[in-house]
Amino acid sequence: MSVSLLVVEDEFNIMQTITESIQNFIIPKFNLNLLTADRFYQAKELIYKNKIDISLLDYLLPDGDGIELLKIIKELNPKAIVIFLTAIEDYKLIALNLGADDYILKPFNLDEVIAKLNNWIKRLDYNKSELVHLFKDYYYDKSNASLLINQGNYYKLIDTLSYQESILFETLLSNINNFVILNDNSFDNYYIYSLRKKIEKLGLKLITVKGGKIKLKVD
Repeated sequence: MSVSLLVVEDEFNIMQTITESIQNFIIPKFNLNLLTADRFYQAKELIYKNKIDISLLDYLLPDGDGIELLKIIKELNPKAIVIFLTAIEDYKLIALNLGADDYILKPFNLDEVIAKLNNWIKRLDYNKSELVHLFKDYYYDKSNASLLINQGNYYKLIDTLSYQESILFETLLSNINNFVILNDNSFDNYYIYSLRKKIEKLGLKLITVKGGKIKLKVD
């Protein structure tokens, strides 16, 4: 599996130390494509041109911030791993609450950086058997209950289903275009309504009739 690793850091010495360590200790072990940027606009351009699997992001950059890069990365590839580099304790909580997967506080121990990268790369799992083709370019990822559209070289996130929504959706998906009878207490009407709103973005339809019958319809 080829892995694209993006490192974004504006301090030259830190960038040099990290990239040299990656070249010495990470690249020999993995099929890795290393990308680097020291400015927000450079990183943004790389993100749109490459499918990023894992990234080390500096929180504060001269022309932007890592949070915006986090949002772009996760939108383009929901499975991407984002690790933040920051010297400010409070920033790590902000990043984690907004979807970051991990953090490293500056000044950092280089062994910690290498260990975390090793562990996250090993955990990257792009098992396509988890992707269920719905129709046209639309897919459902069972591993994280997300609705996706295939954009050619990456899957773009459309929406994510809650636990109850995912159970309902997967039940209907296994009986597509056929009515399923739901027990009275199986699913609250709220989940049926919210699921309907989400899948309508894909052009899918939920059809309900009397007697607790419901089906997922694909034209």
